[in-house]
Amino acid sequence: MKMTVVFYDGECGFCHESVKWLRWLDRRKALRYAPLQGTTAEEVLGRHGVAGRELTGLWVAVDVGTPRERLWHRSDAALEALRRCGGWGAVLSWARWIPRAVREWVYGRVARIRYHVYGRRSACDLPKAEERECFLP
Repeated sequence: MKMTVVFYDGECGFCHESVKWLRWLDRRKALRYAPLQGTTAEEVLGRHGVAGRELTGLWVAVDVGTPRERLWHRSDAALEALRRCGGWGAVLSWARWIPRAVREWVYGRVARIRYHVYGRRSACDLPKAEERECFLP
């Protein structure tokens, strides 16, 4: 099961829109998506000791299911997801050159207002039939 999985807050409107945007950028279909509230997140993130209150923010796991499985969080996760999209996503991932302290400051500011701007969702949207292969429980 070697793949890259983007773990997002399934209750966050901003996160939902971010997943839609990543899906649009990901012409190669390199990414899979799973809500932090789901069983896939519990299993994969649990292998890395991430649980409970740490299940916030954006997480990206690469090479899932292999000995090379690796985990990224927050701004590093966003940039890794963009890089793996290829095309314009890879170009945008060059923001990795911005110092991490600056990236994390911006990430934190967006995270604080995301519910106020985009609202909360009581459940994740059900994917369309052609999208189902990209979403994990």
